Amino acid sequence: MSQSKRPYKTYSEDRMESAVNCVKNDGVSIKRAAEMFAIYRTTLMNHVKNYKCNAIGRPTVPTRDEEQLIVHALTKLANWELGLDRFQLQICVQDYLRRIDRENPFKNCLPGKDWIAGFEKRWKDQLSRRIAQNLPKNRAGACSVEVLKDFHRKLKDTIERNNLESRSQNIFNCDESSFQTDVGIQKILCRKGSRNPHKVVGSVTKSTYTVLVCCNTIGDYLPLYVNYKALHLYSNWCQNGSEDAVYKCSPSGWMESSQFANWLENVFIKQNTKLSF
Repeated sequence: MSQSKRPYKTYSEDRMESAVNCVKNDGVSIKRAAEMFAIYRTTLMNHVKNYKCNAIGRPTVPTRDEEQLIVHALTKLANWELGLDRFQLQICVQDYLRRIDRENPFKNCLPGKDWIAGFEKRWKDQLSRRIAQNLPKNRAGACSVEVLKDFHRKLKDTIERNNLESRSQNIFNCDESSFQTDVGIQKILCRKGSRNPHKVVGSVTKSTYTVLVCCNTIGDYLPLYVNYKALHLYSNWCQNGSEDAVYKCSPSGWMESSQFANWLENVFIKQNTKLSF
């Protein structure tokens, strides 16, 4: 016959507080108060004497304080676009336990799937697993604080020099988004609530296509420009897309100088022949 397990915390905080008040303020015995409020007598006794257990079960390996540092490190790494997946976290913990030579229940010091599941459950309020978009190193380094400051300085000078404050319809913003059909996409551990996490990788070699979007400051959108990674553009790739969208292809799938020049000539100029200068 299997041994039944005792249920934990079958009471509410309000019920426990009322039971403790009955014992301390009304002179009710612990046994009687436990019966009145349906609380285990030893549990009520611990609360009356302020003996509280912060955790149930055996201590975690690593310790809770060490796990807090791990959580902090995971969120930092994700912010730096270097997020770790589950297996990488297991390897890091294994290396740490070996370095400090601490006794642990893991085979070869490598935490298993049960430890990972428990770790994520213990820190579910701070961590979550999200799919990270792979970001090549050369593109990750293209956006720095200095680059952004220089861009905004040049943008301000251009607007003032061309008197564009009064002709906001002549101010356009274009941006590209790349999509990879990459079966190697991973879920990383990052801060809960993180949006669109990235992970810097050596390169992206899977199939890629890029979409260029452009609009002006009064909300007029130009047709989408879609660039596939291919040597030949197939007709079925151009079906059921956005109205008036332009489809092209290139060996890399990225928006490079030749693709941007093509967009400038065949989309931007053609759509803005009536701009006032």
